[in-house]
Amino acid sequence: MDQHQAPSHLERKIAYIFFIFISGWWLYLFFNHITNSTPAYLFAATYGIMALLGGIWGLEISRKWGGTKSVMGKAITSMAFGLLAAEFGQIVFSFYNIFQNNQVPYPSLADIGFFCKYSTLLNWNSLFSARFRSPIYRTKTFSQNSDRASSYCYALPILLHVSSKI
Repeated sequence: MDQHQAPSHLERKIAYIFFIFISGWWLYLFFNHITNSTPAYLFAATYGIMALLGGIWGLEISRKWGGTKSVMGKAITSMAFGLLAAEFGQIVFSFYNIFQNNQVPYPSLADIGFFCKYSTLLNWNSLFSARFRSPIYRTKTFSQNSDRASSYCYALPILLHVSSKI
């Protein structure tokens, strides 16, 4: 498979169907004001499957981009590890809520996964930005906008964290 080839039809179909399913489930929970209950905790345990699939597929794709031998391969690997770290944190969080039936203590083992997610995503951004800041890809327009775009990308994990607490 060529490194620039899109994911297979089956992989895309699985991702789309699962995304539609969890989006519908979230809308149901949101509009029915269902929080801090088993259905909400089951949703929290389930939506991370998308991150798990993304992490696994990301590791596969990174090998096709040269793995740790290329900047792009490192960037994709970092993103994949970020997704896997997020899923780890979500699994631990869900275990506390569903199987132990108690509130998650803070700090907990889940926070290690959540914290690692942000550091790997920042690393992804650095590598990805470095890939496109090389002289081969620089144009006048890109050079003028890359610093602004890069600062937005560094702020993205922080904004995602803050928005998840609202």
